[in-house]
Amino acid sequence: MHKTMILSLLLAAQAFAVDIPASSTPIPALPGFGLYGQIWQAVDSNGDAVTMNWTSFAQAKADLNVDGRSPDATFIGGTIDYGSSSFSLVSDWLGADAVSLSPKGFGSRPLRGVYVRLQGSLAIPDTYNSIALPNQSLVFAVTSDDGMRLTIGNQVVAEYDADRSAGTDTTLVVFGGPGLYPITLEYFNGADDGAVLKLGWDILQDQNYTTVPTSLLYPAPEPANWTLVAAGLGLLAFSLNRRR
Repeated sequence: MHKTMILSLLLAAQAFAVDIPASSTPIPALPGFGLYGQIWQAVDSNGDAVTMNWTSFAQAKADLNVDGRSPDATFIGGTIDYGSSSFSLVSDWLGADAVSLSPKGFGSRPLRGVYVRLQGSLAIPDTYNSIALPNQSLVFAVTSDDGMRLTIGNQVVAEYDADRSAGTDTTLVVFGGPGLYPITLEYFNGADDGAVLKLGWDILQDQNYTTVPTSLLYPAPEPANWTLVAAGLGLLAFSLNRRR
C-alpha cells in the first residue's frame, strides 16, 4: 500500500491528529537521560501539604503562583511512568527517578496539591530499535489522574484540563522529519484519591503502547544547555555506584 494512503488511514483512525513542522535542531550524538522536572505544592501555615479541589490548570497554577516563584523541588524525569491508583508519597510516585529529587527531603511529602512540569526535548529519529518510523508519525498516549497537558513543538498534542480518575488520551502526531523537538508535559493532582502520570507511545500504530524511552528525552531545548547537566548527573551516578 502506498505510504500516503497508509498515513491517510492512520489519520482517519485517530479522533485527533497533530502535524508538527520539521525541526532544524539535529539529534545529539549522546543519548538523552530525561526531562527537567519541577514541582510546586500547596501548603498550610505549618508548611504541610494540603488537599486542593482544582478543576483546571489555570486554577492550580494561580493558587500556587507557578509563574511568580521558584519550584519547591526539581528532578530528572527519565522514565515517565509514575504512580498508581492509590495515593503515594513523592518518592514512591517518582520511583527510580526519585534519586534525582532536590531537595531529598521533599520525597517524604504526600503527593497532593501539586503542579508538576517536565520540560526539555524529544528526539524523533528515522529509526528506533531498527524499526523505521514511517514519515515520523507516532501515536502518543498520556495517562493521568488528574489533569495533564502534553505540548510538542509548541503545539498542544493532548490535554485533559480537569479533575478525573485515571484516564488515557491518545493522539497521532506527524512530525515534519527527524530532529530534536521541544516538549512539555504538565500535570496537576489535587487530592489523595490517586496520582498517575504516564507518557507512552506506539511506534507501530498497533495499540501496543510503551513508555517513551529515556534515551530520546533531553532536559533542555538545545544541546548546549544540557551538557553541563549531563556531566553533573554523571558524577552523581558515579558516586551512587561507588556507594553500592
